[in-house]
Amino acid sequence: LVQQRFSLVELGITWHSASMASWMDLRVQWGEETINDCADLGIRLFIGASRPMKFATSGKGEGKGKARPLTIDDIATQLEMMVQAMHFRTTGQQIQVQLVSIRSSKFPDRDIPFDDLASDHLESMDVINVEAQVATDEML
Repeated sequence: LVQQRFSLVELGITWHSASMASWMDLRVQWGEETINDCADLGIRLFIGASRPMKFATSGKGEGKGKARPLTIDDIATQLEMMVQAMHFRTTGQQIQVQLVSIRSSKFPDRDIPFDDLASDHLESMDVINVEAQVATDEML
């Protein structure tokens, strides 16, 4: 695993709301199957559970100056984009990434629905366990 901080500035805004967070710092732990599948394809994953990563919404919510709440789908989309971008930057090759599950390390046997609010299941600095499917251009 390559650990590297990745800027999300181009993906959205950050705004803190006490009741429904529009950003959250989380630590990502890739699943063993995802790590092995990526290694077999020559894809290096980044980010480990030891380093937090900021996830933020990319859109405005209701009311002036308010960002919409962060969803699990926002987290999944940002992780997919980061793996694809990092792989392209290091190899010049494009890949497709699709997260298939996100779980809280507090409840590792239960997938979190992608359309749920992140604040309903997670707190800042939590570890999330992530499984993904990855395909190279040759596989598509």
